[in-house]
Amino acid sequence: MIFVTFNPLEIHQIEGVPNVKIEIAGDIFIDVNQKSIDACKFDGFLGFYDWLINSSDDVIGVYLMLADHSKNILSYISGFENISIEADGSGVFIFFSENKDFDESRSNSESFGCNRLYTTESGQIAMSFELPEVGRVVGYK
Repeated sequence: MIFVTFNPLEIHQIEGVPNVKIEIAGDIFIDVNQKSIDACKFDGFLGFYDWLINSSDDVIGVYLMLADHSKNILSYISGFENISIEADGSGVFIFFSENKDFDESRSNSESFGCNRLYTTESGQIAMSFELPEVGRVVGYK
């Protein structure tokens, strides 16, 4: 499981399924679905995602194909330099470094586990994704 925080971009490994509340480097991230904001109810499923893989077989990012009910997450994640949103709002590219050169033929996994949106009281944003091989992720420390 990886946990991607934005501003600054950092990638963390989490063992097992992410909880409603996760502490990373002293910050408490809470699953937005658990907050009492009706507009943020995603039922724990944001959409399918493809790992963006380059020609060296490194994971350089993720493409999230948003489910119709989760398109309101765009207001949370727009504006970060490592995120590119499709013009029609149907999907989001999240890159883990400056490298945005991925091989489309290798990047079609259609995964769907444990993808959630998290926020902190100070306004930090993070997302979780299921990835068994975190060592292939570019930018993972």
